[in-house]
Amino acid sequence: MSDSNKNLLKIVGMIIAAILIWKIVVAPILIIAKILLPFAIVGGVVYLIYRGTGGKALGGGRRTLP
Repeated sequence: MSDSNKNLLKIVGMIIAAILIWKIVVAPILIIAKILLPFAIVGGVVYLIYRGTGGKALGGGRRTLP
């Protein structure tokens, strides 16, 4: 086998390895991020509202009618 054929096979092998590494390592991380992103956005909005209202818990409590 000539050197040019070996180099071509190495390049093809590296491309296949890169695709496999992407699917095994990066794809699950992206799925987890896709699931957690809406919760992070909602949590950030709730936190901004909490800090904007003075950082105190909502009033109320257990009240009974007279």
